[in-house]
Amino acid sequence: MRIAILLPLCMLGAAGVAADQPANGAERRTWSEIMAYGPLPAWSVELGEWRVLHPTPDVAIVSYKVAADSIRWKAYATSVWVKRDGAWKTTFYQASTAK
Repeated sequence: MRIAILLPLCMLGAAGVAADQPANGAERRTWSEIMAYGPLPAWSVELGEWRVLHPTPDVAIVSYKVAADSIRWKAYATSVWVKRDGAWKTTFYQASTAK
């Protein structure tokens, strides 16, 4: 699966956190700031070990394992999805590198 397929699922205005600022801990970035880096490289990932919780009918907490095919990278990811105006939107995303 190409990671670019997942991008349209993300809600505009969402923010990411990058741990590349060791002096300050983590840095929060808006979706516009993240996309300003330019096009994402083409790489494929395998998604598996899915777990989905529905605390309410309009909320889903999704956790899964990500393994990149073209680069050496593995992670565990979690996202929270909310159904708004009949469409599912992601409101939170977090990934942690796996060994």
